[in-house]
Amino acid sequence: MYLSPTLPFQSISREWESKHMTSSPKHVKSISKAKAAAEIVKKIFKKAYRDNKDPWLALIDQRNVPKQGVNCSLEQRLMA
Repeated sequence: MYLSPTLPFQSISREWESKHMTSSPKHVKSISKAKAAAEIVKKIFKKAYRDNKDPWLALIDQRNVPKQGVNCSLEQRLMA
């Protein structure tokens, strides 16, 4: 018997009388954002391997670099 991974969420949403909404895998915006994020990670990993550095530390460094135009702290972005 196949159990849907959303089954617990559906039961909780019924209990709390709320509507559980999932995003469609065919939704163009979400797919393009996911692909863009995957490409960024691939570039970071390739550069780390090329420079003989730890790819996971390189990924953390990318995350911790302040971005232009973002007026909040890293902690605020983490908790958002």
